[in-house]
Amino acid sequence: MQKSTAAERYRSAFTFEGTDYSLLGSVVIGFAVSLVVWFLTRDTFGFPTAISERFHFAEAINVAENWLQEHFRWATRAAANVVGDILRSIEVFLWLRPWPAITLAIVLPALAYGGLRLALFTLAGVMFWGMMDLWDPAMSTLALMGVSVVFSVMLGVVVGIWCSQSDRVERFVRPILDTMQTMPAFVYLIPAIFFFGIGGPSAAMAIIIYAIPPAVRLTNLGIRQVPSDSIEAALAFGSTRGQLLRKVLLPQAKPSIMLGINQTIMMALGLAVLATFIGAGGLGEEVWKALRKLKVGWSLEAGLAIVFMAIIFDRLTLAMSRPTASGLMQDPSKMTFRLLPQKWVHYAPARGLETTIAWVWNAVAAAGNLVAKGLARALGALVGLVSGRAGRIVARWVHEHAFLVAGLVLILAILAWDAWIGRIGS
Repeated sequence: MQKSTAAERYRSAFTFEGTDYSLLGSVVIGFAVSLVVWFLTRDTFGFPTAISERFHFAEAINVAENWLQEHFRWATRAAANVVGDILRSIEVFLWLRPWPAITLAIVLPALAYGGLRLALFTLAGVMFWGMMDLWDPAMSTLALMGVSVVFSVMLGVVVGIWCSQSDRVERFVRPILDTMQTMPAFVYLIPAIFFFGIGGPSAAMAIIIYAIPPAVRLTNLGIRQVPSDSIEAALAFGSTRGQLLRKVLLPQAKPSIMLGINQTIMMALGLAVLATFIGAGGLGEEVWKALRKLKVGWSLEAGLAIVFMAIIFDRLTLAMSRPTASGLMQDPSKMTFRLLPQKWVHYAPARGLETTIAWVWNAVAAAGNLVAKGLARALGALVGLVSGRAGRIVARWVHEHAFLVAGLVLILAILAWDAWIGRIGS
């Protein structure tokens, strides 16, 4: 009772015209006392060494690191060797393939998911790598990104699904993810050197660990946000846990999972640039060399190449996460613009340009459908010699995926020309 009375008196002393200023008064008094203490003891006062000398955190970490190296170095080096072999194979493949094939392999998905605008921007970004004589470093960064992101997404989605099915696992994983996301990126590079060595494999392993948290968090969040009505309906029809996960939870959580993949790619690219300090190479190495020699133009070229790569991956993954519009609600009397803003439909020059684009678009689509139809008949007849039903399934699949099939045929044609007729870009 005395404490509450003293508290009431304290508040009443800082109450003016009905407004309580006790919190502000406490802050002012605390600040004033701190100033007085600092003024009286500024030359002699510090944190007690008797306390700080009792804690040897760094030494404990070093001892644990030495123990892990002694007992588990064989496992970490084996994992690094596997990742390194995959990384080197992809890197050499990208180096030796003709640049038109690589360009089409990047532009065609942008055209399929994001439309003509994203495809043209992607084409400009990829061509920028070549025009700035940064094609090989860009391919090295692309290979490092591809390997790291694939492993990060696989591990992250699996752990995210596990967290969504168990509150206990989520409570255990959450503080680990918090620590991983708040830890500075450079901290990941130091243990990567000791456990995985120097070069691309250690950079890939560091990126895999660094980029996992967004995939885990957003996969868990997306599955947990699936409406309970959908889950109850699936269970009412006798779905097993596996069927519920594959046919209900994951499809409805796809936008959130794709956003997690998007953020994983962005985090992986950020560390891929910094990983040049442990011998990763790629575009990050170009930036580092330019900084060492104080070459502003060189550093800007490499920096813009990294920016283009980041924007391309960001826009492409976001486009892949968006549902495809059915077109049923679109006004058929209005012309659909593929390049210019749709609100320019009232301007004659814009309509003229879009009419030309539509003509070219339809011609290319007709050619692609013709190639896919011919390939569907050929593969259907070939497989039909073994099984008529399998032949019909193959023919139907090729016909339904005409864009993918036509794109693959075009890329294979470029590779065949480069291998057997004449070198492209040599």
